[in-house]
Amino acid sequence: MKKQRVLFGLTFMLFCFVNSFAQYKQELKTEKDPFTNEKVVSANYINKYTSGKMVLLENKSGKTKFGFEWSYPGSFNTLIEKGAEIMLKLADGEVLKLTTTEDARPKLTAGIGGVFTAYMFEMEIEKVTLNKLSLQKIIMLRVPDLK
Repeated sequence: MKKQRVLFGLTFMLFCFVNSFAQYKQELKTEKDPFTNEKVVSANYINKYTSGKMVLLENKSGKTKFGFEWSYPGSFNTLIEKGAEIMLKLADGEVLKLTTTEDARPKLTAGIGGVFTAYMFEMEIEKVTLNKLSLQKIIMLRVPDLK
């Protein structure tokens, strides 16, 4: 269990370094599910100004949920249904293909650069994939196209 928690922490730290601006904060929580009494470990990387989750890692019952927020320039009212493919290219050239497990709903935000539509993509990842993410740098990301 300790090794899994270390891998979990290393993977989360990787994503924290990818986008380490001062306006972001990290929240780590360990709690019990009120219905099943199972231990739930979650780590959120949050934008302090919008309270929006940027990166999510959650471990429950030996399963790891991985999620991240992606913003598209412009205003979209498009639901991205579960089953959408997310591709991550690692520094060693390996491409990981992940499938979303939840619908991604649009969330409009306005900023200095205009209007953006943010989506939270959530996937369940295997222990092997979590290990790869903790050992390799992500050099490229492909998210669903909204055309």
